[in-house]
Amino acid sequence: MACASSGWNNHLWLSQILRDIQRTSNKDQAQSPRRKAAKNDTDVLSLAMQSTLQSNAKVESERKWLATLITKAAEELEDRHFDFVLATVEEAHHKRSWLESTLNRENESVNLLKELRNDLVNERKITEEEVLDRNQVIQQLKDTIQEINVLTASEQKYVRKETKAHEAGTRVRCAAKENSLQESKAELLLSIEQEQTAHQRIVDYLSYRRRLLDDDIQAWMSKYEQDMESKSQQIDALKQQRSADLDKFEELVTLYEELLQLVEDDKKTEDETNHQANGTINRAAIQIQRQTTDTLD
Repeated sequence: MACASSGWNNHLWLSQILRDIQRTSNKDQAQSPRRKAAKNDTDVLSLAMQSTLQSNAKVESERKWLATLITKAAEELEDRHFDFVLATVEEAHHKRSWLESTLNRENESVNLLKELRNDLVNERKITEEEVLDRNQVIQQLKDTIQEINVLTASEQKYVRKETKAHEAGTRVRCAAKENSLQESKAELLLSIEQEQTAHQRIVDYLSYRRRLLDDDIQAWMSKYEQDMESKSQQIDALKQQRSADLDKFEELVTLYEELLQLVEDDKKTEDETNHQANGTINRAAIQIQRQTTDTLD
């Protein structure tokens, strides 16, 4: 166990060294934009130097042009007009301004070149120091890896011994567990056999009860069919009786209507007779009244 603890501490130390290397790499990556900027400035300076060479060539050509200008000026003095000289002076003034600007840019480029050279020297020193530090870290890592390999070998021996001891103990426990499981298996097989016997008896009893119920169902179905046939016959008889009763009812209704018509006719005849009799009585009474009146007069 002491070996395992020592190996774990070495592993932590190795992890710390790897993190330091990662930070150093990140620092290099952080400084790489500065190096790119220095390279870009160097390219700009090179272009400026080329521009300076071209400017010198232009100065030579302008000397030739100045000789031509003097010749033209002498001719204008003889002719007493200075148009060409004035135009040439104005153009020369513009060119002089441009040349002064170019010289200023050249001076700035020279100063920038000096700064870039100083930065380059500093960068080389920093890079050499970083490479030296990195080589030292790599050597330390190699030594650490060698120590870890030694510790790993000793830990492997310890683990093998522990594994063998654990395996022996596990085999003893597994053998005891296997015996216990065999006994449980025998008990379960006996219980299953008893359950199967009880199940078979239950199946036999249920089969017997099913046969009895099937017989009862057959008897009830036969009785049901007989009852249905009897009830169907009774319903047919009732339908026939109902049809006969309906015919008889229709005959009675017709007879009732005829009798009702006769009663109404008799009532009308009686009313007419009573009306005629009342008229006769009234006429007789009137006549008797008249005769009585005449007699009294």
